[in-house]
Amino acid sequence: MARKIIRRNRRLVKWLSDNQKIDLKDLESVKAEQSSSDKHLDELLIERNLITEDDLTSYYRDVVNVQYVDLNAMSKDDFEKSLFDKDVATEYTALPISVKNNYAVIALPDPTDLIVIETLGSIVGKRIIPKCAEISLLKKSIDDLYESASKPVTNDFDSDMSAVDKVNTILRNAVHKKASDIHIEPFEHRVVIRYRIDGVLLDQMELPKSAFSTLSSRVKITAGMDIAERRKPQDGRIEMTIDDAPFDFRVSSLPTVFGEKIVLRILDRTKGIIPLGKIGFSNENYKLISDLIHTPNGIVLVTGPTGSGKTTTLYSFLSELNSPEKNIITIEDPVEYMLDRVNQVHVNVKAGMTFASGLRSMLRQDPDIIMLGEIRDEETAQIAIRASITGHFVLSTLHTNDAPSTITRLIDMGIQKYLVTDAVKAVIAQRLIRVLCPHCKERIKTDKSAMKLLELDSEEEIYNRVGCTSCNHTGYAGRKALHEVLAVKGKVKTAIEGGGTIEDIRQSAISEGMVSLTQAAVRLVLNGETTIQEMLKVKNV
Repeated sequence: MARKIIRRNRRLVKWLSDNQKIDLKDLESVKAEQSSSDKHLDELLIERNLITEDDLTSYYRDVVNVQYVDLNAMSKDDFEKSLFDKDVATEYTALPISVKNNYAVIALPDPTDLIVIETLGSIVGKRIIPKCAEISLLKKSIDDLYESASKPVTNDFDSDMSAVDKVNTILRNAVHKKASDIHIEPFEHRVVIRYRIDGVLLDQMELPKSAFSTLSSRVKITAGMDIAERRKPQDGRIEMTIDDAPFDFRVSSLPTVFGEKIVLRILDRTKGIIPLGKIGFSNENYKLISDLIHTPNGIVLVTGPTGSGKTTTLYSFLSELNSPEKNIITIEDPVEYMLDRVNQVHVNVKAGMTFASGLRSMLRQDPDIIMLGEIRDEETAQIAIRASITGHFVLSTLHTNDAPSTITRLIDMGIQKYLVTDAVKAVIAQRLIRVLCPHCKERIKTDKSAMKLLELDSEEEIYNRVGCTSCNHTGYAGRKALHEVLAVKGKVKTAIEGGGTIEDIRQSAISEGMVSLTQAAVRLVLNGETTIQEMLKVKNV
């Protein structure tokens, strides 16, 4: 990065010197200041009144041959605001001018900064055509353009509103925006409220730091937490009815330098359990899983990062298996949804109820089916595997990147290879990927780079995100599950027993018909359901 900045500076310095725009002593002084600053040379020169913004735009227009944008002659309607949010615009001092096909025109204070141009291209998924504009006008235009978006919820707060009403407003707006989590974050001079929507955290409002104490106290009181305890993490729960529907909010506090950060996980109790046929499995995976979970014994593992929908999938399995002839017991941390005829147990570490101890107790309760919320350690893994080969069917989760690496994780935990091949029926790796908004998605042709990523031999039509009021200008509306189902049989068993690597197991599974997470994501791109940018998130994990 430094070399690019220095090279650009040299060209600008030469032009300033040749055109006698600046005294050489002043120039050397500013260059010395830049060495300990994160600002560009042109910014410092303008701040010190050594050159004018007109000098700089003349340089880019006449020397670099970049088109100039007169921001004074433009209105808010002339900009493509949906291209990126205010955070991006402010961080890069970038103003979105227009979008056409695979190109985005963006005004920048330095249209020669390749790092900024490449970064913006990655963010918006388009090739950037830079234009130049004055720094001061860019900053003012960004503030004006995103004025309404910078405080989307704050306007709902009256200055006299009580803490009770403020908290209720925050929770209600999160539900209306279909958020999965609420983050209340204290900083030195402000409090930031963010919602996680479709897996992405988005700023919603800022409040003065003075509002934090009453806000956090109200949340903790409602959640049954100790408001006097600010040095230790705490957990709590809020039950609330919003628009005549019941919601649970799982509350977690964490002491930070500027106060307790509070996160609320939203559980919509009206949604209930998703049927197995609607969980998002492809036709071939649905048939395979339906057969596997109806076996009398063995273990099926669902893997993926936090927030990938593993618990939702497990509940779907339990709902499919639930019947009067079966004794089903679960141990969860915490229990998220209540299931009729299922005996559900909370983890309670203080009372000695861990996953391992709870599992031991379950085995004395004559279970047919056991669900463990998570396998976290070797002890739990050993008990779960032993249970699965002694007549019980076990469901659980692990935190691994993909299905093949789950096998090697179990072996690393001390499980013998022959026990893995005897006990494990299948591993299901899962991700949630954002799907395009049907109201505004844009049809585009694949360029060479897209063809390479999608492994295409010829040009095809796919879709890109745009952004509209229906999708909060994100271009996405909801998420869809991707699955990678590894059945432990045939060549996969041979690879495991032979001490094969993750790649050996993966290739064996693919030869047996497994569709990888990346391949599943590519299918969604080619079907017009998501973007290459979302696909890359899955591919690069």
